[in-house]
Amino acid sequence: MLKLVFNANHGGFIANYKDMVLEKIADHCATFRGVAIDGQDVTAGEGYDWNCNLPLDFAATTTVKTNANANAIITATAVDGDGNAVAVTDNGDGTYTLPTPEGSTQTIVTFNVSAKEGVVVFHDTYTLRLYRIGDIIINALTIDEVDAPAELLAALNASGTDVTATLSDWIFTAEPTIVATFADNSKVTATGSVNGAEGTFTFKGEAGSKSKNYTINVSGFHFYTAADNDEMVKLVYDSSLNQADGSWSNGSYSLNPANDGWGGTQFKFKNNTEITLSVPANVVIKQIKFTNLKDNYTPGTIGYVTSEGATVYLPTATYFRNGDGAEKNIFVNFEGHKAGTPVKFLFTPGSQPVAWFEILVNKKALSTPPAVNSSSATPTANVNHAVATFNFDREMKSVTAFVGKQDVEGEVAGATVRFKVWDLPYNTTSELVIPAGKAEDTFGNVNDKDIVLSMTVGAPATVEAIEPVVVTNVDEWKAAFAAVAASNNTADAPRAVIFVKNGDYDFGSEEQTLRAYNVSIVGESREGVILHGNRTGISNPIISTRNATGTYFQDLTIRNDLDFGADKRQGVGAAFYGGNKDILSNVALQSIQDTYVTGSQSYLDRCFIHGSVDYICGGGDHYFDHCDIIHEIEGGYITAPSTSVNNKYGYVFESNTISGYGPYALGRPWQNEPRAYFLNTVMIAEASAEGWGSMGTLPTHFYEYNSMDKDGNPIDLSTRKNSPTSTNSYTPVLTEEEAARLTVRNVLCGNDSWDPASATLQCEAPESIAIAEGVLTWSTVDNASGYAVFRNGEYLAHTTNNRYELNANDGASYTVRAANAHGGLGAASEPATGGTSGIDAVTGETGAVSTVYYNLQGVQVNADTKGAVIRVEILPDGTRHSEKIIK
Repeated sequence: MLKLVFNANHGGFIANYKDMVLEKIADHCATFRGVAIDGQDVTAGEGYDWNCNLPLDFAATTTVKTNANANAIITATAVDGDGNAVAVTDNGDGTYTLPTPEGSTQTIVTFNVSAKEGVVVFHDTYTLRLYRIGDIIINALTIDEVDAPAELLAALNASGTDVTATLSDWIFTAEPTIVATFADNSKVTATGSVNGAEGTFTFKGEAGSKSKNYTINVSGFHFYTAADNDEMVKLVYDSSLNQADGSWSNGSYSLNPANDGWGGTQFKFKNNTEITLSVPANVVIKQIKFTNLKDNYTPGTIGYVTSEGATVYLPTATYFRNGDGAEKNIFVNFEGHKAGTPVKFLFTPGSQPVAWFEILVNKKALSTPPAVNSSSATPTANVNHAVATFNFDREMKSVTAFVGKQDVEGEVAGATVRFKVWDLPYNTTSELVIPAGKAEDTFGNVNDKDIVLSMTVGAPATVEAIEPVVVTNVDEWKAAFAAVAASNNTADAPRAVIFVKNGDYDFGSEEQTLRAYNVSIVGESREGVILHGNRTGISNPIISTRNATGTYFQDLTIRNDLDFGADKRQGVGAAFYGGNKDILSNVALQSIQDTYVTGSQSYLDRCFIHGSVDYICGGGDHYFDHCDIIHEIEGGYITAPSTSVNNKYGYVFESNTISGYGPYALGRPWQNEPRAYFLNTVMIAEASAEGWGSMGTLPTHFYEYNSMDKDGNPIDLSTRKNSPTSTNSYTPVLTEEEAARLTVRNVLCGNDSWDPASATLQCEAPESIAIAEGVLTWSTVDNASGYAVFRNGEYLAHTTNNRYELNANDGASYTVRAANAHGGLGAASEPATGGTSGIDAVTGETGAVSTVYYNLQGVQVNADTKGAVIRVEILPDGTRHSEKIIK
């Protein structure tokens, strides 16, 4: 067996290689693996292969054991520190004996490796340094993992049994760790005490019967003790607080650049890049703690920390290591920091430093009017809605604005205030005005003049024509995924559409992961497109968009076969793991436990979600609009939110229907600060009287409003209780006013004015459909990106024109469906047959060999389906006859 091991000196996990060639050069090789000396430590040597420090009382001779394979021939020679030859005896058993060096001297042993015939040698010379300790010598001294100055080390190695040295030109903000490494490789950590700016650290060295006492007098301590009115601010990474300009902001404090994270809490930074920490105008910084600081790849230091006008005490030793377990805390203290003044810092050299922050601050009272540092709005070139953002110079309490006659209440997050503005007139410049007196800070001060932001809305966006990629089997599906991963790898990529024909798409145990931006996956029909497989584990879904943004699904089913429809439960079987800004319209998600693991944002329109245990679980903000929730087994829980503290809404269910088997719990708390709201729910299968279940001991936000039974009668919610493991107490029922705020616009607008509900609006059915001279034509549909043509209810082709050339006038029935801007298909046109327009009269004999029924959208339905359907009969002679009937 040949094993290749790649090692990187940075401790990372990435290896790059190109055009590797392996060539056989011999059957065997001569190998020399190492040496050993009984009772002694042999270590890697600086300038030598190995080093061994022998104690004062070591024997007069030294025997070295070698470790080599049978193909190696070893010879040994030695010289003393002056280059004089030292006799070496080969004992014939792989050991070699030579005189032990005198005290404070060394002997260098050289081992030469040769090979037997037909054997190759890759390394033929190795050296061992033998050093006999003659006195107590400190070889290395580190202070917080940084080498001490050479003059300090020299002073400590002065003769005598009690030595005192001084360190006066370093800065310390915490008690240091001082480690001495002696010539025999033993290590001692100093103990000490600090009084004001001075400190004393002592340790003892021993070698045989000798001992030596060391004292280091240290100055340069600048500790900070929190005052009673100081406050602790924690900055922990949360991706939901990433800003479009590459910064991170929680509304009061911001880091720029810093919009990536590591390990769930730490910010991930770039080396040799200046980072700016911005704070509110009334905040005075006393101390910044770089918490759990390390590097993912290479060691580094904090190059500098500055703030204009302040004295910053940055420790001299800011070295941090890389790899697991390397985390350390570094304190930086401030004197005379001016309220509101940014702090700038830099890491060097490093590679990918990570840390989070604990900041001690003192907040000063302000009496001046609040001022706006900056304001902006999301782009309005082709959309008539926006999020207007105002960054004030301090933390705000409440802000009200007006756009025309519309008053808008600002959402306050520290010093940042955002307004969600909708339905602006096209081709017009509108002004958002914060009148004087309507912006109040936390000290009661208000703005003394109007604050104005102009927003110019252009013409509505033009819907671009889209030619979808059509897939009919698993191999074509995978090829389409690979293609969009290559073409749609940036946020500005034009939308790509994958159209999936009716069929059974069995992915087995393989996850289908989309890594792309702006991709639509549209099925021919929800009942006819079955995307499924058999996988277990919450992180192992059938389909995942966790590495994707802007994915649109319509008219298909995603199923995990682990135990869906089975008599016995098997475990966790995630069907779909969501990503960022997913839209699902008329999609069925089928499993039992953890059916839908939510990502950061999603909108579900008229979907069907099956399960029994935590089958909607995860974090983020998500809106379920007129969906059907099918509870497959009595008991269990519908939701298990793990909503981040920075997410305001969690799960919002509007006008959903719950059927299946009751009772059940509407949800239970999983992680973080879970949120779930059920509004105007029809419970065909009713929840338990309490409504909510237990899991994590956490603060929760679980609510209902206007729940109804199967007949539309109000359900008595007076028995509802919040989760038994909730750490906060409340009545889990909303008022009408509270429920009215939970609109899809409010919940999903975010900071970028996302409007997913508009994406699910379907085009009108094409009109004036006709067949003439072998060409199918229809009227152009507004806002259509293309059209799908169906023959006898089965998909035929896509086109971006309003005409399609037929192979023949075969008497078949043709319908057309228009695709919206995301590729989703709307209602079907009236059928056209042969040279006719409409479907008024095509009837046949009753002796059909087969009969198939389709609804008016061209989807095959059961024979007992009620309402308007198209009946297609195939007669014994092969001809087809269709007619529209009402059943």
